[in-house]
Amino acid sequence: MPFLSAEPAGTPQWQALYTTAKVNLCSGPAYAARPMAVIDRGLQVSPLRQQGEWYEVRVGAFEGWINGRYLAPAQGSSRAARW
Repeated sequence: MPFLSAEPAGTPQWQALYTTAKVNLCSGPAYAARPMAVIDRGLQVSPLRQQGEWYEVRVGAFEGWINGRYLAPAQGSSRAARW
């Protein structure tokens, strides 16, 4: 399973969110869904849609789901995935 860590990036993206803890990027909007990657705290993600308290997000080439309790508005934070 890939591990995605945070490092400074250039220009922040519109409507960006960042992770508030190390969290799994899941294959579906449920804790029981298969984890596809581990997202480091402070990583910027691009929200695609929301389903209940879950957000489908894009992180580099990955798309998956993160529970909203682990996401917060970017507020000037610019982070990107390091592969």
